[in-house]
Amino acid sequence: MEVRIIQDLEDLTVIENASNTSLDLFENFDDPFTTGLVASFQLEDTSLGNGGLSQVVLFDQEGEGAPISVENFINYVEDGDYVNSIIHRSVPGFVIQGGGFTVDGLQEEIQNGTPLDAINDVPTDPPILNEFSPDRSNVRGTLAYARGGAVDSATSQWFFNLSNNAANLDNQNEGFTVFGEVLSEADLIPIDNIADLPILSAATALSEPAFGELPLILDEFDNPTLDVDQDFVRYSSITVAEVAELEFSVVSNSNPGLVTTSIVDGELVLDYQDNQLGTAEIVIEATNLLGDSIEDTFVVNVLDLVSFRGDLPPNPLDIDGNGEVDALSDGLLIVRHLFGFEGDSLINGAVAADATRTTVSEIESFLNASETSFDIDGNGQADALSDGLLIVRHLFGFEGDSLINGAVAADATRTTSDDIIAHIEGLSFPLESLLPSNV
Repeated sequence: MEVRIIQDLEDLTVIENASNTSLDLFENFDDPFTTGLVASFQLEDTSLGNGGLSQVVLFDQEGEGAPISVENFINYVEDGDYVNSIIHRSVPGFVIQGGGFTVDGLQEEIQNGTPLDAINDVPTDPPILNEFSPDRSNVRGTLAYARGGAVDSATSQWFFNLSNNAANLDNQNEGFTVFGEVLSEADLIPIDNIADLPILSAATALSEPAFGELPLILDEFDNPTLDVDQDFVRYSSITVAEVAELEFSVVSNSNPGLVTTSIVDGELVLDYQDNQLGTAEIVIEATNLLGDSIEDTFVVNVLDLVSFRGDLPPNPLDIDGNGEVDALSDGLLIVRHLFGFEGDSLINGAVAADATRTTVSEIESFLNASETSFDIDGNGQADALSDGLLIVRHLFGFEGDSLINGAVAADATRTTSDDIIAHIEGLSFPLESLLPSNV
């Protein structure tokens, strides 16, 4: 199994003293086989190692997982069908198999003279579609469905692969569907210990052909006597829970004095340090439930306001380029331009003292390039007595009817005060929204 990058972490450029940035890392990384479902196989006999517990990550994700198989397994779990179920077949070096039979109340049934009544089939649901894939191979520690000769015949029975059985089970009868894998070597301990138990050929004695290779927990095996439930390898419970499919960590941060990092529930938070400028390279690692991992790197640039503004598209209403849009400079320049003023008559008394565009040619060039943005009412043309007037009124703080009365063209597509204000404000890059309130 593997972890994949589904979207590269993008480099970030922010303003000095910017607010924290939060990134959902699950949008960048994925384990394509699972959504984080884990099955816990709890043996009644905890002496078989690891407290009798084997945890298995289930491959339920659409696409590369086996969602039909996992849903089928969960149905049996939720119905309680696997409570007191047993491992009824053990072939050392190959598989141990369960999910087909339960044992409960053997001692009582022996007293009643009906011992076989304590052994029951797991009630089965309709068989399911075979979801074998060579990307989910029958290697050691995997959980797969048992079935008969028909390809789509699996129901309740499953097996753990004790060794790499890919050459056999991946190629036999269109392959056996792997739908899970143990989380760790510790989870293999009970499985391996089950395979080391003595095996009884009990098909005749128990009137069940499937019990030809039955593992048992017995102190004396020369003359075996089955008289309690605990003689069988029995699961007291099999449950399924959902956990995070990936864990994330910050492998490195080249400049923690510029930005610090934290990760909670898959969300990376970047906290920019006060009054610091510079660059940081950050490496993030994503690790799946099986311990496979992948890294991705991105760069954070923190700039001062002047440098940051240089990376932004110019505000089409900031005609003189001083970083502000004012009624008596930019608004007047727009109205004069729309009335056809040129040369000194265009700019006289209308260019701010701190302007970066000051000459007639600079102002006219910018006005001509921005003219399509002056169509405020959306009728397809920019007019002095409609669009120009709306811009100037807005810059003077007019709202409601006082903003639009007599200034909206008859063929306008934006006609309300709210529409006009939203459009004008939308022409400006929302720089202030990127600044913390104390800047």
